[in-house]
Formats: sequence, C-alpha cells, structure tokens
Amino acid sequence: MKRILSWAVVGAVTIIISVLLFITGKQHKVMLINGADGAEVPARVSYIVDGENADKPKSIRANKKGVVYVKGINHEIVIKFKDTDGTNKEIAKKFKTKISQEETIDFAGMINGTEDWITYKTAEKEAPEE
Repeated sequence: MKRILSWAVVGAVTIIISVLLFITGKQHKVMLINGADGAEVPARVSYIVDGENADKPKSIRANKKGVVYVKGINHEIVIKFKDTDGTNKEIAKKFKTKISQEETIDFAGMINGTEDWITYKTAEKEAPEE
C-alpha cells in the first residue's frame, strides 16, 4: 500500500510540473494597434516587449497594426514616441497573457491612460491548409 501511494504522489507531481511548464512555455500572439477608428496617435511608435531588441526597437506607424509573439505569462511593454509638442515620451506597462486568449494592445489607450488599453478575446484556431 505504501508503494502504491508513493508512486501515485510521484505521478501527481509529474503531471502538475508538466502542466505548469506547458502554461509558462506556451507562445502567445499579441496584436499591437497604433490607432483605430480615427484616434489621434503619434506618427510612429517604437516598442520593446520584455526587453528584447532594446538596442533597436521595432516601430509601428500611425493607424497600422503589428504582431509580437511572447512566451510565458508576465510581460512588460515599453513604448517610445514624440508627442504633439515634439518631446520624447516613454510609457511602460505590465500585462499578463491568458491561456487560449489573444491579447490586443492599443497604443492610443496606453498614451491616453485609459483602463482598456489591453483587451482579451478567445483565440481563433487556425484552419489546416489543404
């Protein structure tokens, strides 16, 4: 009986560790939007996600979209832009990814300080190619 119990504990611990590794190692798709529906946005916004490409950040022009793929749960995005006065601004925000949901980050919402700068929606499954 003691042997069965110890093997059951080992099996349960293995399953728990596997699930945790699956969740933290899963790649998530994050949509980046620089202005939508006629929002007033800077001409170009540079962004850095989780410190990657910090020496040469990627950028998105006004009223365009971009995609970034991240792994794990906790992330930080830093955006840099010139405001209407011509001064350089930098905003950093932390966000979490959720299982089987796609995140959409609105740069205009981040710049204006609104609470809905990030939205979550159920990820669409990709159809297999024929």
